[in-house]
Amino acid sequence: ASDYLPSGLLAAAFLLAADGVAALPAAAGLVTAGAAEAVGLGDRGRLTPGGRADLVLAEPGHPWPVVRTVLRAEAA
Repeated sequence: ASDYLPSGLLAAAFLLAADGVAALPAAAGLVTAGAAEAVGLGDRGRLTPGGRADLVLAEPGHPWPVVRTVLRAEAA
């Protein structure tokens, strides 16, 4: 995935899980924490005390996952 298809990260997590490559929590970590670390955003991409708490609640869908809710942290 890249910046021209950011929704591809969410779809990639579901695809990795569906193909048995990784459990869904591990797949989500690959596309969140891994992506954040790659661009130097160490306070994002994982649920940790003091980190940004942006959450997406989604479910599998075809051809793309369906985003049900986005919970966004307030800017500090």
